[in-house]
Amino acid sequence: MTSRKPPTPPSALSGWILAIACVSAIVLGMLSADAAAQQPKEQEALKPGASASAAAEGGAAPSPDAEDAKEDEEEEEDEDEEEELYPGTGPDHGIYPLHGNEMVPLEWMPPGTNASPVPSDEVFPPQTITIRFNHKLHMKDFEQTCKVCHKAAFDSVKSSDRLMPDAEETCDNCHDVDHGDLDAVESGGERNGECGFCHIGYEAGKGGRVARMVIPDPNLRMNHKAHIDRNIDCAQCHGVIAQLEAATREQLPRMAGCFSCHAKPPPAQGDARGHCTNCHLTEPSGQMQTEFSTGVLQPPQWLHSAAHTPDWIERHKGVAGGNSALCSNCHRSDFCTDCHDGRVRPRNVHPND
Repeated sequence: MTSRKPPTPPSALSGWILAIACVSAIVLGMLSADAAAQQPKEQEALKPGASASAAAEGGAAPSPDAEDAKEDEEEEEDEDEEEELYPGTGPDHGIYPLHGNEMVPLEWMPPGTNASPVPSDEVFPPQTITIRFNHKLHMKDFEQTCKVCHKAAFDSVKSSDRLMPDAEETCDNCHDVDHGDLDAVESGGERNGECGFCHIGYEAGKGGRVARMVIPDPNLRMNHKAHIDRNIDCAQCHGVIAQLEAATREQLPRMAGCFSCHAKPPPAQGDARGHCTNCHLTEPSGQMQTEFSTGVLQPPQWLHSAAHTPDWIERHKGVAGGNSALCSNCHRSDFCTDCHDGRVRPRNVHPND
């Protein structure tokens, strides 16, 4: 007969099961502890500024692209916060008449712009404006008038008078900055007191110096006080500044706009005489000064069709014959007689004589 192995007693079987369970619990406990220790390191590596410590411990540091993206995000958040605190004062505001350099509607431009789209270079030389300023923000939102910043214009009798605001007397009243000593300007803690808030191109670390603003004197006689005393509003010469951000050279007067008063009949004209030398500079001879460093001043086409275009020689007879006084503002009588009373007529005018 074949012998059989006796069956394992139940007590022995239960002992094996208990041993296996104990070993499994020990292994799972070791794995859980290792995972718990690893998790804080991963979380620490995700914190800002943790890249260096992670690298020192052998962990993987964030990639440069990830760091750049985070910096860009933080800068955008700062700009959004600045825009929220000071609407219309971001780095791209206050440098053009309209935000984004959009075209200004004609009805907001100085009167006469439809006849003369840009100011005369000979009358108003080119300027360099290095200040960021939002007129609409100050005038509509803060309810400031022209006189708050340009009070000097209300007593000005010469075109060479300084009409820009005094930083210490005007800007410092609202901005957290002290312009008392321009060699040591002190800025407070507010954002609107930082130099770069208003001064375009300002860079810290250059002794506090800012780019110089250049606004040459106009080649024109201008008495602001006389106009203001006649209740002539600023917009009648400069356009609707209250709708604009920056006021540039484009907001300077056009002669066609001046003629809305200066070309009226004498009874309605009052003191606004229409003679050219009432506003234009003159030579010692009494004629108008026409030559300047920026060019030669010439009449526009809308003024009695007197523009000195290439066909002027052929058509000047009709203009001069109809209004010789107009020509005499710039030309002496011998300018005409040298040709018309001469024995030899210029061949470029009279080729067949």
